[in-house]
Formats: sequence, structure tokens, C-alpha cells
Amino acid sequence: MVRRLREIPYTYIGLANPEQVTQIVVAANQAEKIGMPKAKYPLMFATMLMCISPKSGSFDQSWEKLDQDTQNPSQHPMPRGLRDMHYKHSEEITGGGLIDNPFQMPHQIAQQNYMPKGLAGRRYYYPKDNENERKLGAQYLKLHRFIYNEDYHE
Repeated sequence: MVRRLREIPYTYIGLANPEQVTQIVVAANQAEKIGMPKAKYPLMFATMLMCISPKSGSFDQSWEKLDQDTQNPSQHPMPRGLRDMHYKHSEEITGGGLIDNPFQMPHQIAQQNYMPKGLAGRRYYYPKDNENERKLGAQYLKLHRFIYNEDYHE
């Protein structure tokens, strides 16, 4: 039961209410530490929070689309700036390059390509209709526009 209480909140509540996800997982962890019979209280707490919390399935939708696009990684090479550059000759081996330092950029966001070739501008996150995800969706769109100077490609 505790294992399910640790997994379900991420799958079914997710971004609709991330604070409650944390509370539910903490309660499940506490139940395991306390042991029965007193573990029933954090287990009830976690279960009740899951029942009343707003739900979101946006993780699954994003994952399915992402999974499809990563089936053939050779078709979508990683941008040079994100490849490994931490050891001698890594540039020759991985083709890596230097990443722009986001902390020296406006808003601490580097305007560079973070997506593999052929996937730049691709949209993966579709916010569900709940208060928190409307805010996150607006922020996601702003970030995308700032980095790529354009809207998503569907």
C-alpha cells in the first residue's frame, strides 16, 4: 500500500497540485516508519488527500509523445552544448561544445537550442484545465517564446 501511495500522486495528481503530492509521499513514508497500528493515521491522511486533490494526467500525455520521438535517437542528435565536455578529448569523442552560461543571461535563461535536431520547437507539455497547470502552461509558453523566439510546432 505504501509503495502505491508513493507512486499514485505523481501519476494522477502531478502538476495539478504538486504540494499535495509531496504531502502524500511524506505521509506514506511516515506510515512505513511508524508501523501498524498507528500507521493508519498517515495512511488515511494520504488517501484522503489523494481523493480530494485536483487530478492531472499531463505527465502521461507528455511521456507518450516524448517516448515516440526518442525511439530512434540517431535521428535526433543532442545539441552540441549539452553533450559531455568534462574530460580530456571529450570534444573529439562526443562532438560536445560549450553551453552558454544561463547565469550571465537575461532572466538566467540562455537563448540556445536545448532540443535535439529535428525536435526544436516541439511541444510536449499540454496543461490540463486546473488552476496550477494554467499558470504552469503560461510560464511554459513564455519560456519557449523567450528561448526560441517563436511558438510551438505541433
